[in-house]
Amino acid sequence: MAIPDEMFKNIQTGSLEPNPCSPKEPDASFRGILINAPKQVTFKKGQSIGRLGAFAMIPICGYYHLNVPSPPKYNNIFEAMTLVAINTETKKMYAKPMMEPDTVIPPPRREPPPREVVANISVAGYFNPNLADYVTLPQVPGIYDIHVELEEMKSNSVQIKLVEEK
Repeated sequence: MAIPDEMFKNIQTGSLEPNPCSPKEPDASFRGILINAPKQVTFKKGQSIGRLGAFAMIPICGYYHLNVPSPPKYNNIFEAMTLVAINTETKKMYAKPMMEPDTVIPPPRREPPPREVVANISVAGYFNPNLADYVTLPQVPGIYDIHVELEEMKSNSVQIKLVEEK
């Protein structure tokens, strides 16, 4: 069932909580990433939205359920997730991690738990970034195929039409 675009206007971007636009949690055996987004987003040239001053509010509502690697590869899963937008006309790709790697010196590494201990451990959660806060899209109308990547894993793809308000 498609989510009406109007519902995405109430999303608190940056939240790690589920919301009415979040993908429905699949069965417990699912491993992967799922996303939802509005079909159309309107922007106004010169406007600045949110604390990062993005040109548009393009909420990407996501859910992930992943096995825990041993040893862990990242301090934070969002360092490893990349938001990808591909212009359907020009085929130009715009991509950026959902979180910049932490520049703070990490605490000394401890010995990771044995593989057999983490073999059946998984982690699940939600994310709700504003695509325009992370990916530098041109401020022009266009249609984009959007997905999230994590190493070899790729989420479902959603299409968003950017429309300039006159």
